[in-house]
Amino acid sequence: FLFIPRLISALFGTLTILVIYKITHILFLKQSISIIAAFLGAVSFNLVHISHFGKPWSAALFFMMIAVYFAIKKKTFQSFCAAVISYGFHQVGILILPLLVLFTFKEKVKLTLGLVIFFAATFILNMLTLRSGIIESIKGGQSFLKTNTVIFDVISGQLSFASVLPTFSNNLLYYFAVNFSVTDGVILIFGVLALGLFLKSDKHKILAVYCFIYLIFASLFFHPLLRYLLPFVVLVIPFAAWGIVKIAIGQKFLFYGLLFLASINS
Repeated sequence: FLFIPRLISALFGTLTILVIYKITHILFLKQSISIIAAFLGAVSFNLVHISHFGKPWSAALFFMMIAVYFAIKKKTFQSFCAAVISYGFHQVGILILPLLVLFTFKEKVKLTLGLVIFFAATFILNMLTLRSGIIESIKGGQSFLKTNTVIFDVISGQLSFASVLPTFSNNLLYYFAVNFSVTDGVILIFGVLALGLFLKSDKHKILAVYCFIYLIFASLFFHPLLRYLLPFVVLVIPFAAWGIVKIAIGQKFLFYGLLFLASINS
């Protein structure tokens, strides 16, 4: 309920809209798609909702998108530094690391330097902020990761095949799909359709693959909280905007109807 933290959160949420615009413009080179993406970012129920609280989520998402922006621009050092800052605000920032690795995989020297910077900085941040170890944090519910899953067994060094079946049988794909559909259905439907098309081409394939892997990973290992899908939400928005333009730009009634549906929740 504090005014200043909520104001800071709202400011980072607003700045994220600008980064979404810039990333979309780099990806698709059309101002119309970029403006629609910015609009979707501005009215997304999940992004509006999270920016109203004095929480670190908005700042973490902003620097996460800054990291993606620099990675697309081939500025490796800046992208990894932005990822570190994102992690400093919220541990979910570490989930952008695989995408940065995919973008710089062919540049071994830059990738190595980026990873050294990231892990050195995150080690220092963990030493300064974690009252207990990572395993204890997960056990105490202070992490986005659940216990009784394969990945927790790997982290804790107690790999057991007994957790394999529960990991897959207790997946949250249906839960996330239903909740995402209710809150940001237009973004989900058009974003996933567009991502599916880009999986079949070399253009933007890295982002498309990452988004689908993130969704599957979250469904298997995360707690059933929609906010843990926020990195997926911000990354899928440019593709949703592209999908809307491709399908509905020539049909005014459908086009404005979709924009209205996208904004009505927030």
